[in-house]
Amino acid sequence: ALIKLGRHRVNCAPWEPPLRLLQRLEKEAPELAPAFAPVAAAYIATRYGDQPGMIDELRAAVARLP
Repeated sequence: ALIKLGRHRVNCAPWEPPLRLLQRLEKEAPELAPAFAPVAAAYIATRYGDQPGMIDELRAAVARLP
């Protein structure tokens, strides 16, 4: 996801939390924010949730990024 965002000249630090990045995208690159919102949600569910199969949703959300 960071590489795809980098192609749009969005500077992302690897340690930046997904929700903070989403908030920043809403201000700096509002055209990308709607596409990144599912990535952030799936990442949080995968990292902190106990829902099996969310890694597949995360991969799909990243694949849908422009």
